[in-house]
Amino acid sequence: MNKTIQKIGLILLLVVILPSVSYTVYEFSRLNESEKVLSDIYENQLTAILNSVNQYTEDVISSWANRIELIITKEKINPAVYELELLNFLNDNKPIIFFFTTAGFEKGHIEFFPSSNQFNEKGISSEIQRLLSENREIINRLYTYKSANYRKVEPLFFESDENTMLLVYVLDNDNLCGIVCSQSLFINQFLSQKIRLVTQNNFYISIIARESSDVVFATGPLDNPGIQRQKQLWLFPRLDLGISMATSSIEELARSRTYTGLALVVLLNILLIGGVAFVFRNVRREVQLAQIKSDFVSNVSHELRTPLALINMFVETLQMKRVKTEKKRDEYYSIILQETNRLSQIVNKILSFSKIEAGKRKYNYEKVDLNELIESILVTYNYHLESNGFSVKCNLAESLHSLNADKDSLSEAFINLIDNAVKYSPDLKEIYITTGVEDNFVFLEVADKGIGISMEDQKRIFEKFYRVTKGEVHNTKGTGLGLTIVQHIMQSHGGKIDLNSAPGKGSIFKLLFPIDIK
Repeated sequence: MNKTIQKIGLILLLVVILPSVSYTVYEFSRLNESEKVLSDIYENQLTAILNSVNQYTEDVISSWANRIELIITKEKINPAVYELELLNFLNDNKPIIFFFTTAGFEKGHIEFFPSSNQFNEKGISSEIQRLLSENREIINRLYTYKSANYRKVEPLFFESDENTMLLVYVLDNDNLCGIVCSQSLFINQFLSQKIRLVTQNNFYISIIARESSDVVFATGPLDNPGIQRQKQLWLFPRLDLGISMATSSIEELARSRTYTGLALVVLLNILLIGGVAFVFRNVRREVQLAQIKSDFVSNVSHELRTPLALINMFVETLQMKRVKTEKKRDEYYSIILQETNRLSQIVNKILSFSKIEAGKRKYNYEKVDLNELIESILVTYNYHLESNGFSVKCNLAESLHSLNADKDSLSEAFINLIDNAVKYSPDLKEIYITTGVEDNFVFLEVADKGIGISMEDQKRIFEKFYRVTKGEVHNTKGTGLGLTIVQHIMQSHGGKIDLNSAPGKGSIFKLLFPIDIK
């Protein structure tokens, strides 16, 4: 049986547990790699968000350029409509201070929109002329893009005002157009709403002045030090976009996700191992039960065969009239009676257990004097005990409470304990029977000086069919049902069993019945 259980355990280990544990070890070895992959994913996500904000900025500026193209066209076609379009355009786009067009800025030929009565045209013209001249290389590049049918917008900066900037591009008529706008107003009117829409409270985005590192705008704390990615605004080069996680850093988030995954793997392994252990335990119990049942059949067969053989032998001897003396004949009759009683006990024990298993065991409760019951049984069993060389010493308490119990089942329990004492006391053949009252219990104690029971076996001796598998206990034949029946009888009477035993020192079985039992 042990080899069978070992094989089953080895198969479960190889098929289930070993692959699972190997996978867990593999996942732990890839911990750093997993963190790096997750970090790259989050970094790409943050970069995509920054690019989205930059693209939106370009789209807004591109829409300005398209509207300006239409406004300039309508100036020559329909002046009245032009004035209205210009006014609406500037009202809709507060960041635009003014815009201009020029076909030859070197000669000062600059046309301003709106009209020059709102600002110092001469001063602004010279400032713009200087700025364009200093960035002639950029202007030439814009015309190169235009020749390739691509409109490119480039930012230029006024030295006197960091918040004001100039966006220049080439119109369809090849004139140069410039839009003078306020960075702060552009952020407030356009970028703030877009940024909040993109982040959705999952990220913090800040707009930071590159030179001073001052935070111009932020969706989160202004003093947020945990910016994880920073990218220049394409059309506002003096400003940077900074982004950070709202709850934790990329590294912390990646590590958290990785460890969460590993925790789930470990939990799955624990559940898997627990399931395998549960299956193995049940399989082992089934194998053990099968072995116990096999031993039970073998033991019962032996138990039945021995008395049957003796009965058959002595009956044949008597039938053939080979017994010459009356004394010898009486001895044979006594042996036949004794073996018949033994057979009856075995059969009754099996039938009793069968009823218990089927839930059909019934008890007839009545007033029972425990001392009288014990004395009656000992009288019946006296010959059996004396013939086996046993001496019985009784210490029965006087005025013992009567029990409301089933007389036959109490007799059966007591006989089973006596029978065990006889079986497992090969050397010192003494049995001690005691009754008394203890903590509101009436008790019946059967003690012997036999081979005793180890602590390991004491945990299982009340299991059905269980018999100790080593030593002299194993060599003594029996059904393995006696103590199981005793336990069931005590439970049915609301009582309990106490066992005090040690190998080589005998055993003491104490049956305790509640005094107020009904």
